[in-house]
Amino acid sequence: MKSFLILSLVLSLVSCGGGSNNNVQPFSTPINFSESKFNEDLVSKFAIPEMKNVIAALESIKAKTETCSSDSDFENLKPDWEKAAFAYHRLKPIEDSILDRDPQVVLKLKERYLGGVYSVANCRLQQNTAKQSLLTNTLVFDPAINSLEFLIYGDLANTNFCRAKGKEVVNDWLLSGNKNEDICNHINFVTEVALTELKEINKNNEDLYKAGKSSQIIPKDNLQTAYNKISLFIEEVLISDGIGYALGLLETCNFIEGQTCPTAVNHLPSEKTFEAVSKNLEGIMMVYNQQTEMSETPQGKGLYQFLLANQKSEVADEFYSSLIEAYKISTALHGQDLSKIAADLAGVQNKQRCLDTTAENMMVPACALFKSFKNLRYKLQGDLRLALELSKTIKIEGDSD
Repeated sequence: MKSFLILSLVLSLVSCGGGSNNNVQPFSTPINFSESKFNEDLVSKFAIPEMKNVIAALESIKAKTETCSSDSDFENLKPDWEKAAFAYHRLKPIEDSILDRDPQVVLKLKERYLGGVYSVANCRLQQNTAKQSLLTNTLVFDPAINSLEFLIYGDLANTNFCRAKGKEVVNDWLLSGNKNEDICNHINFVTEVALTELKEINKNNEDLYKAGKSSQIIPKDNLQTAYNKISLFIEEVLISDGIGYALGLLETCNFIEGQTCPTAVNHLPSEKTFEAVSKNLEGIMMVYNQQTEMSETPQGKGLYQFLLANQKSEVADEFYSSLIEAYKISTALHGQDLSKIAADLAGVQNKQRCLDTTAENMMVPACALFKSFKNLRYKLQGDLRLALELSKTIKIEGDSD
């Protein structure tokens, strides 16, 4: 019965706009697949180098904020923040595998480095900056990269984030004349603490890899792990937090007091919402095909290679094509203000128009991106999942929803 339902879902995709017209050039030659090689490559060619990119960018921020003054310039920190944030966004699909092996520690670390869309409390950051003695609280409550974004890009003179008492503290601080120096010191503190922990994590991973213990970083059942992580990531990060909440398409979006969905958008201070989404998709591609770039020509690697080895090339190419399609839509939206798009979609009629938009008709490009993410989920939970279930060496668990 279960297999019949899965097959029914696969067949229904034909009538749901699940297909793709991208000119992906298939890697048609069946090849052997090594699960251990897949594991080692994912660690050595993606997890470790990408974390090094995060660390290098944060080190640059730290060096530039060693000497702080009233004329400290934050403009030159923006390229470094983008490099750190974008590298971390690429790592997000396998974040909990590479951070630590202890599930309790993973949860804490995930929240500390790049938390969810709604994770930074702006007024608290302003107050912690004003009261320099409270800097140690920053990473307890707010993720490092998101905190740095607000400190580097945000208008800290804007007290609209605060209520009466907090607004008074922030206003007193603004009158003190120490604003830029205090912000610079806070940036330096957050960066130093984040660097200390991330360097230790990456060193542990490097040591395990060099000792031939990659399976202690990404579990031995790495195919199932990779599949499950991608599926959950698309569902929770891309569909829900990335676009659904932000566009106001999900009823649960207004769960922070004083914020509506359009103002609780990922990377609102830097206006890098869609750039971050593109980096998320690059991370999925790295796991699926070990591509460091979003080429329309697949490599014979990763989960794609596994499907080829099990004569499932059509399914392999369809998911690859859908991933490229989503990436093209996301890159076309770079620089767009998601909060403005969400405001324009206010009202039942406009929301319905959004839900009616597809990747083909592109009435509202951000809505087409939302639909492309849902198409990726359909591919994963339908035809790709079925193909993997019918293949060798892997057992796939139930759908994420």
